[in-house]
Amino acid sequence: MDSASLNQSVNLDEQELESNKSGKETSKKAKEFSDVWNFFIKKGVVDQDGIQIAECKGCKKEYKCGGKRYVTSTLRRHKDKCKMIKFNDVGQMFIDHEGKISSKKIVQKIARDLLAAAVIKHDLPFSFVEYDGIRAWIKYVNPDDICISRNTLVSDITKIYMREKGKLKHKLNSKILNFAKLPPPHTGVELAAKLFSFLKEWGIEKKVFSLTLDNASSNDNMQDILKEQLSLYDSLLCGGEFFHIRCSAHILNLIVQEGLKVAHDALHKIRESVKYVKGSESRMKKFEECVGAVGNIDTGIGLRLDVSTRWNSIYLMLDSVIKYKKAFSSFQLNDRNYNEDVVISDMCRRMKEKFDKYWRQYSIVLAFGAILDPRIKLSMLEYFYGKVESDSTKCQDKVSLVRTKLYTLFQHYSNANESSSSQPQFSSIIAPTSTQGGGGIKSKGKRIFDEIKAFESQSITSAGKSQLDLYLEEPKLEFAYYEDLDVLEYWKNHKHRFPIIALMASDVLAIPITIVASELAFSIGARVLNKYRSCTLPEKVQALICTRNWLHGYNIGDLLF
Repeated sequence: MDSASLNQSVNLDEQELESNKSGKETSKKAKEFSDVWNFFIKKGVVDQDGIQIAECKGCKKEYKCGGKRYVTSTLRRHKDKCKMIKFNDVGQMFIDHEGKISSKKIVQKIARDLLAAAVIKHDLPFSFVEYDGIRAWIKYVNPDDICISRNTLVSDITKIYMREKGKLKHKLNSKILNFAKLPPPHTGVELAAKLFSFLKEWGIEKKVFSLTLDNASSNDNMQDILKEQLSLYDSLLCGGEFFHIRCSAHILNLIVQEGLKVAHDALHKIRESVKYVKGSESRMKKFEECVGAVGNIDTGIGLRLDVSTRWNSIYLMLDSVIKYKKAFSSFQLNDRNYNEDVVISDMCRRMKEKFDKYWRQYSIVLAFGAILDPRIKLSMLEYFYGKVESDSTKCQDKVSLVRTKLYTLFQHYSNANESSSSQPQFSSIIAPTSTQGGGGIKSKGKRIFDEIKAFESQSITSAGKSQLDLYLEEPKLEFAYYEDLDVLEYWKNHKHRFPIIALMASDVLAIPITIVASELAFSIGARVLNKYRSCTLPEKVQALICTRNWLHGYNIGDLLF
């Protein structure tokens, strides 16, 4: 049935049916097509004349129907006026006598939650719900909808924020816990106090392993103060020796930026050339002609500008323009004549100096992460140290220092394991041989497997070797066969053999080596707090950004490349 015939059948008037001269049988069949019976229930025959009672599904009001006198026009008029009729299913959607589509009943709570989620996800302003055009559209789609104010929207977003915050407390991962305003002064004291208040708010002030920061001097001062505060709770491992982690991405960026200083003039010329070409449509057309004249180049111009403080963004800019080198020469904007060898040599020297500075003060705990990879361990780490450190004596000293610190950390976990009754003791694994609680006798294979584990445990204990000794002595896994190894999954599967190391690995391997993901929150914040929404309260900004992260995670496309 096409849309025209459907419209005719649904809008067929009862009086037209009665005037149909094809007979009573045809009229009776046609009446069944009336949409009015989607909203009324026939109660049954009242008297011998065949008069029936129809009850409204919404307000329960009763009307007479049937025969030539009591047609459905009365029912239709009531249906159009009744405010209690609910369109609970798709089958009750209809085209009314004015040709308008009436939608199904919408649950207001669900609709408001979806609206708040959309505002969070797409960084929409709170006033979005008060736009006249949006309200008109909503009323057209669902006339029964109650439009909310911006204050109600803020309340709904806060409820989602609190709900997701409660969930997150039960399952912490790499998530934004807080995004708050910090009034000046931005000293180490103020930063430490603010961060400590966040830790207290989440109840994790006694569960902090490390803190990853960029290399600002105020951050160095802040971590010293915060370390002293956390030490009062005696919660930092090894007195906070492995607490401070310097952001590897920032160190890498500083190293590359040091090298790029040498090529500053050339980069400036390239950047200005791109700006000039992209500055007007006529220049772009002229440049396209130059590209076409050079030949063997894709004419789809893809020039892009960079963020001058980010080396990866600079790389992407250079990558987009390098293929147009001849075209730029033809365009005659810049002259790039220089002694390339001297420039590159000076660049490498400056970058090496910057690297050496941070190599002398890198975080040893990061080397633990490599050692806890069963494909690397100490021997492979020593090999890589040898490639970085030209002096073999210094290389051996570094390896010895890492080994000493690793055993110090392991001993801390061992002591905590021995003093905690909730942790199973490695030397107390006993293979049960009797029945347990009505479970029946264990299978022979299972019993033998438990005995093997107990024997391994006793052998290690009798030999006076720790779990760390045994792990380091075992052969490494070959990269050729374990290239895609999930190291955390490996320790999860081997915690029965090395329970203490597995616990240590779960902490060490969770240390973030960069704060780039956290900085992404400020990229999102720049869209939330723009010139049109600069007065949004700090707690509302936090609710928006944190909830967006909890619900949707990080989007690599949001990075400022």
